[in-house]
Amino acid sequence: MNTKDWVLLIVPIITNGILVYIFQYAFSIHIEKNARLRHNHYKIIEELHQQLSGLYNTCKLFADSISAKYESNVGNAFNQEILQYKELKMFYLTHKKILPEYVTSMEQICKEMENIHSELILIQENHNGIISSTTITATAEHHNKLVKILEQTMDKCGQELNSIYS
Repeated sequence: MNTKDWVLLIVPIITNGILVYIFQYAFSIHIEKNARLRHNHYKIIEELHQQLSGLYNTCKLFADSISAKYESNVGNAFNQEILQYKELKMFYLTHKKILPEYVTSMEQICKEMENIHSELILIQENHNGIISSTTITATAEHHNKLVKILEQTMDKCGQELNSIYS
């Protein structure tokens, strides 16, 4: 074998090695990027689930204070519910582009919370600023709808969390 044969043998081996290394490096960067995006999506869904759980628990507290007729707790529970709702809404608006599958659920939650809020404001205005358990029964239908929507959305989040890393 002369020099020309050796060059024709070694050059393709070296260039193939270099090309394989470049493709492997690009592919590993792509895989790492997808893993980061999946992890970030998981964290956002997890936070959404926590926010929904917080609002759900607050709604339950509000319903319990109504049914137990704890007059002093009704206003506090309502204020907590509004604060929890505002946190959830801000979180959702911040991450709306990442969570397109939750648009209808969040619109329904917002609609029910607006209905509850407007009814409670009317009740407060008509009863000298006092929210009592007897006057608040008008919001029960909206609360029941809200709780069902929250349960469905939390289930959807739970299923998505389970499917992301399984």
